[in-house]
Amino acid sequence: MIITEKKQITEEVIIDVICDFCGKSCKAIYNFEYAKIQFDWGYGTKFDGDTGSYHMCEKCFEKLKGELHDRPR
Repeated sequence: MIITEKKQITEEVIIDVICDFCGKSCKAIYNFEYAKIQFDWGYGTKFDGDTGSYHMCEKCFEKLKGELHDRPR
């Protein structure tokens, strides 16, 4: 004998990703176009032990990448 029971399953799905810099949606036609930047500050720094992450749209990422690339080393 097989005994069955109907169950409703709730699933959490991403409906949008918002850029943490400009506040705009990262939603594209078929997916989300964004970068996730994570940081872990080391011992003895001003932000000792801080960790976190930011989500960035493509435009903000390109801007940041350009600023970092243009800096003298």
